[in-house]
Amino acid sequence: MLTLFRGLAVPKDRVDAVMDDIRTNGFKVRKDGWPMKQNRPPNPADLFEKLDLTRADTRDGDHIPEVAAVCACGDQEGAAHYAWRHNRNLEDDTPVLVAFQAPVEAVAVDGKDLLYTVFGRGVPDRAGPALAELFGPVMLRYAEKAWGSADMSYRMAMCDLAIHDPEVVLAHHANRTVIGGKVNLVFRSAFTVMLPVESSAIIKVFAPYSAPAAEIPQVLLQNLI
Repeated sequence: MLTLFRGLAVPKDRVDAVMDDIRTNGFKVRKDGWPMKQNRPPNPADLFEKLDLTRADTRDGDHIPEVAAVCACGDQEGAAHYAWRHNRNLEDDTPVLVAFQAPVEAVAVDGKDLLYTVFGRGVPDRAGPALAELFGPVMLRYAEKAWGSADMSYRMAMCDLAIHDPEVVLAHHANRTVIGGKVNLVFRSAFTVMLPVESSAIIKVFAPYSAPAAEIPQVLLQNLI
């Protein structure tokens, strides 16, 4: 089981109600839907050697269903950044942090803020060492395959396989290097987690009193492409 952290921002007058709901019900699929979706591709080993691999193999079609998911980080500091800075606005003005557990098979790396861009436009000499540091050496199996093809659909499909590899998920969860991704996002690890997350998996729900100090990224997306 992985311990994960989710950073939310909610209206001040609903903080107690939201926290009580999460403690009682966990994270469930809502009738109005969730903004995040997660594809569940076949086992990466089944497709890794496919020469004409495309996204039709990894995320399109009825055989690879899309499921509701929530975002989470592998560390509390990353979730706090989302709660205090990324998600907070005039209406949703109060941060809430949730610590919970999930099995590794329910977790995928969230690649939208760094990884897909690097697979598509990465400079191998610069990006390769950074990906090995942030996602573990096994990530290079996928990245080097992707960079060896000029077909962008192949590159994106290879990234689709990579984000679901349990070794990649575990290595990224253990990462402590600060990343600077798209739209000024600062994080160490980012994931999507399949719903539902039952109340029994919730470890702690609380409203933090103060924002964390801003962290300086050690790896910048712009330097990898």
